Amino acid sequence: MHTFRRCVAKYPGRYPTLTFSHLDQFLCMGFAQLTFRESLRDIETCLRAHSTKWYHLGIRGGIARSTLVDANETRDEHFAILLVAVIARLLMVLITDRDDPAAAKPQFKHAMITLANEARC
Repeated sequence: MHTFRRCVAKYPGRYPTLTFSHLDQFLCMGFAQLTFRESLRDIETCLRAHSTKWYHLGIRGGIARSTLVDANETRDEHFAILLVAVIARLLMVLITDRDDPAAAKPQFKHAMITLANEARC
């Protein structure tokens, strides 16, 4: 959580978040990615079907398409890129052979993630 808060502090939003935090947005988008959701309507429907489990997922705010759209449009996308780079760096530490660190060099499809992999939070 400390790393997540540092990434949020590095790219603060222009508007204060009252109910739908950066963490809520990240958890919703992560859930959508892991469950292969294809649209905002699909994300909203699936999350509303599991509304009793929001607490266990860590989601505190209300989920609506308009909320997701506003969060995705107004918040800086560099925050997400930096966060993915930090997570990729942590995963590299887990998968890297201690004897040969150059052996496990991850390949990313998105050029921004490859560039952001060098960034520091």
